[in-house]
Amino acid sequence: MPEFSESNRKEKGMLYNILKAYSIYDEKVGYCQGMNYLAAMLIYIVKNEERAFLILMHIMYNQDWRLTYMEGMEKLMSLVKWFSKEVKYRVPNVYNHLKQLEIDFYGVFSHIFLSAFIYKTPIELAIRIFDIFLIDKEKGLIACGINMLNIMQNKIISYNSIVNLYIIYK
Repeated sequence: MPEFSESNRKEKGMLYNILKAYSIYDEKVGYCQGMNYLAAMLIYIVKNEERAFLILMHIMYNQDWRLTYMEGMEKLMSLVKWFSKEVKYRVPNVYNHLKQLEIDFYGVFSHIFLSAFIYKTPIELAIRIFDIFLIDKEKGLIACGINMLNIMQNKIISYNSIVNLYIIYK
C-alpha cells in the first residue's frame, strides 16, 4: 500500500474523506477492510481527492467490486475458488504442496483479493497490477496471482510447513 509520510497529513486526510464519503454513499457496504488499499492507491496515482473518489465509485459500481465486500462476500469466495482452480490447473506443484500442508486458499488469499493485490506488494509492482485490475478486472488479478506463484513455486515448494510459508509471505 502506498505509504503516506507522517508529515503529509493531506494524503491521510484525503484517504479518510474518501472512505468516509463512500461509506455514507453506499450504506449496504459501508467501509470494509481492504477498501483503504484501493483508495490509497488512487490518491497516490491521481493526487486529487474528488477524482480518486469518482474512480473508486467506478470500480465499486461499474466493475461490481462492491460485491466483493458485501455481506456474505460471495464474490470474494467465488474469486478465491476460481483462483484455486486456476492454481490447480496451471501450477499443480504449488497447488498439491499447499493442499499437502492443509492450507486453506480462502484464508491465505482472501485479503490479497480484497486489496486487489496491493497488500504487501512493492509500490512499483502494485501500480502495474492495479492497472491490469482496472483493465481486465478479476481476470487480470487471477492472471497476476498465477504468474506470481509460477515465479515463486520453487521457493514455496521448498518450505515444509505453514510457518515457513507465512514467514516468506511477511
